[in-house]
Amino acid sequence: MILVRFRKLNYSIGTQGGEQMNYKKLKLKIKEVYDTQEAFADAMEMSRVALNQRLNNAVQWTTPDIAKACELLSIPLEEAHLYFFTPEV
Repeated sequence: MILVRFRKLNYSIGTQGGEQMNYKKLKLKIKEVYDTQEAFADAMEMSRVALNQRLNNAVQWTTPDIAKACELLSIPLEEAHLYFFTPEV
């Protein structure tokens, strides 16, 4: 199990077998707020490739990156799990 802490919030997800996350809701929020993933990557101060790797499950999101993305996208930390911890079905 991985435990991710956001201030006083805790989210646990299982990672057996390299569980893939579904970032569809996150991608829609990025489109709504920034219009393009490139603009969001700039705001995140990461390359477009680095963002794409995270959105395609090639690289895991770090806790600081999740916190920054939530701030930039106006996602309450209480709802972060809906955007970052939804397993692929």
